Amino acid sequence: MNLYEHTIIARQDTSPSEIKQLSEKYSSIIEKNDGEIVKTENWGLLNLSYLIKKNKKGSYIHFKFKGKGNVISELEKNEAIDKKLLRYLTVRVKKFDLETNFFSKKDEYVKDVNGILNIYGKMVALGFYLKGDSHPITPVMLGDAAVAQKMSKELLEQGLYAVGFFYPVVPKGQARIRLQITSEHNKEQLDKAVDIFEKIGKSLGVI
Repeated sequence: MNLYEHTIIARQDTSPSEIKQLSEKYSSIIEKNDGEIVKTENWGLLNLSYLIKKNKKGSYIHFKFKGKGNVISELEKNEAIDKKLLRYLTVRVKKFDLETNFFSKKDEYVKDVNGILNIYGKMVALGFYLKGDSHPITPVMLGDAAVAQKMSKELLEQGLYAVGFFYPVVPKGQARIRLQITSEHNKEQLDKAVDIFEKIGKSLGVI
């Protein structure tokens, strides 16, 4: 089975009892889909990297679990329609860190999650259409295969490796650039990536 770290962010007005219900709800979905929960952590109410649906803060719940791809599909299907949630994020990892005292490094973990949310928000604000909801593997939808090929080439020339996908890999008319963000990327690198996308996006008439 694969190893996953999954974080959900609930609205700032979510009560402690509702947080408990959310934790139990999504734990149950994992287990019903043959997943094995290794650890669940309540990170508490924390500042968001930018305003989301008028919320300056969010309540973070973090799951470490083993499972197959169908678990993620089922989780995200439910999370997409859950009005109590602001965002959700899944990262596949090679191993779990179960020894580190989480609360001594809480800011580092939250920084990783917010880094992904922050670049997502900036790209959308620029006018790019990103499919999905703040997932670390995020498609930048372009539609036209020739544009996707040219953008991928120009991004690489600027030092940004972002793969272009087009027919027959994806359906016709759904060409895209795939971004993959990890906890190894720092804020400076993410900001630079957005700047490069903005420059090339404008030169190609994408935004």
